[in-house]
This record gives sequence, structure tokens and C-alpha cells, in this order.
Amino acid sequence: MDAAAETVGHSVVRSVTRDPRARTTVVRLSGELDVLTASELVPELLGLAGAGDRELVLDLSGVSFCDSTGASAFLQVNRRLTNGTRLFLRGVTRQPAKVLRLLGLHRSVPCEFAQPARTCPRPTERPPGSLRTRPPKARPGSSPASSTR
Repeated sequence: MDAAAETVGHSVVRSVTRDPRARTTVVRLSGELDVLTASELVPELLGLAGAGDRELVLDLSGVSFCDSTGASAFLQVNRRLTNGTRLFLRGVTRQPAKVLRLLGLHRSVPCEFAQPARTCPRPTERPPGSLRTRPPKARPGSSPASSTR
């Protein structure tokens, strides 16, 4: 069952999915986790954790920025979850991943880091002998005529 979360204040919660069979709640976050948004995030996430859930999964694939305040919010949620519910961070992208690793949060809260996007395409394979070579650059003070002597 999918339920769109209400946007209240500066909420970064975009959607909530509950799977009663797996006893898991997946919360998709997006935007920036900073001092402005983190203060509202903790009570919101604790309220979304379903009774009897084994796991509260935070999908961070849409989070573009996270500072130490955002990371602190994850630790607070992790400490305050009850009845054996575990916190799991999924799809942690580049900038948030740097912060979480720097602070060591990935050691206390399980994280699944997103694969970095490839910035340049793989070179195409060329048949042998098809590579172009450039002529050597002329040295200053030398002329083509003097190099043929």
C-alpha cells in the first residue's frame, strides 16, 4: 500500500510504503537534510515506523545533500526505535555517503551505498592497426629541414 506523505513545513519525506508481510516500512526521502529539515525529520520518521515492523528503510536515493545535522537525525531515530525495529539506509548517494562515512555512521546503522554514475563512456574497441598516431612535435629551434640531415 502506497501513501503519499503530507508536505508539512520543510519535510523531506516524499512517500511511504508499508509491506505488512515483510513487516517493513520504506520511507523515500528527497531534497536536502540540513539544520532546517532534520529537526522535523526525527518525530516524522518515528511516527511512520509501524508497530511490529522489523525494519524501517530510508531510501536516500533522492537526497542531494546531508550535513552532520541530518546524520545526527539518523542516529536519533536509530536509538529511539522500539520493539526490535532496525533502521536501514538504502541508496545513499555521493555527497551524503561522504558525510556518513566521515562521521562513521555506516558502522552503527547499516547502509547500502548507491553505485556512482560513470562520468565518461568506456572507450570503444578498435581493430589492430586502426589507431591514429600523431607526428612528433617539433622542438623549439629545430626546423624540419635540419632534422633530415
